[in-house]
Amino acid sequence: MKGLTFYCKNQFTQKCDNRIIKRFFPKRIEEGEVIPLWPVGKEIEKYDKICKECEYRYFNIDELEEKICPVCGNLSFIPSLPSPIKTSGFTKEYLYKCINCKTTIYSIKKL
Repeated sequence: MKGLTFYCKNQFTQKCDNRIIKRFFPKRIEEGEVIPLWPVGKEIEKYDKICKECEYRYFNIDELEEKICPVCGNLSFIPSLPSPIKTSGFTKEYLYKCINCKTTIYSIKKL
């Protein structure tokens, strides 16, 4: 299972939490040191908690296994903008907010 970091559009950007960036991109790997792998189990839960609390969380609902809010589990979203926005080139995104926790969710399809 992938963690929430994988689904966040702000992953590994300047807005991403330093604890996540340091975990996935160490400054230097010493000779003989093990290269960090994607976390699993309890470790992924720790990073998911960081993502859920991040003020810059911005999840792609199209890639989630279930079309629910990844933070609170709610099924209801409201449009946060009246029309799709162009983000890069020809890509359009529909922006939504979770009714319960106000997390921003985006989709390339109209929900």
